[in-house]
Amino acid sequence: MTAARILANAALKEGKIAQAFPEFGPERRGAPVRSYLRLDDEVIWLRTPVQTPDLVMVLDASLLSARGTLAGIKPGGVLLVNSPNPPRLSVSPNLRVAWVDASRIAHRLIGRSIPNTAMLGAFCKMEDTLSLHGVEEAVCDWFEERHAEENVAAARAAWEEVETVKVPPKFAGTVAHLDERCHAFLTQYPRVAISRPKEGHAGRTGTWRIKRPVVDESLCRQCGVCIDLCPDGVIETKERGVFIDLDYCKGCGICVEECRFNAISFEEEL
Repeated sequence: MTAARILANAALKEGKIAQAFPEFGPERRGAPVRSYLRLDDEVIWLRTPVQTPDLVMVLDASLLSARGTLAGIKPGGVLLVNSPNPPRLSVSPNLRVAWVDASRIAHRLIGRSIPNTAMLGAFCKMEDTLSLHGVEEAVCDWFEERHAEENVAAARAAWEEVETVKVPPKFAGTVAHLDERCHAFLTQYPRVAISRPKEGHAGRTGTWRIKRPVVDESLCRQCGVCIDLCPDGVIETKERGVFIDLDYCKGCGICVEECRFNAISFEEEL
């Protein structure tokens, strides 16, 4: 929230129009918080959350695995992560992925592992929307004089240290790398047998669905992730692809969300 407001102030100093506001989840300490920022040269009339961001800045790398963190990011957009190592995720070649150890920089220069201002410097390096000088002025306005200098130093350090992840040019079109990851996953975590619901227990649930999962056998790699994660145990391997027992499938969509090969899609239930 602080990072978004400082960037908005920097934009105002440079003659732009800015809008920044937070979205809170569970009201407890340590719960993830999302903030939105819009910048434009003209009046911003829209007041809704940003649905298709040009840039997603993640201040805690553990949130990369959370559902919705990267939802809607535009092709060619920027993913900027606070991490000591390059983020490990399956990304499209149409994304620019960058990382910087902002927590370490903040701990070294500010004395506390609060990465907000360090990430602002990395933001300026990845996006030419705002200048580093403008952000430094906004940081000085936000913090008391005795804290301004160290926060400016953190922003400058992150600007210098941010690195870009090199993404293979045809990553999304190949599955060899993902096959290796699936094999490693299944080797490390042996598959757990799940008994299929039977009549008299869960009963037939096929009438519960609004949408049904459909398998594209040409894309399915039989990695087994959907089988492991199906809460009802209604997915089985077959000669090609997998089989979903629609009599007992509730249409929860977990298999659709988790299939890393996009082999399972939702279709409207007729």
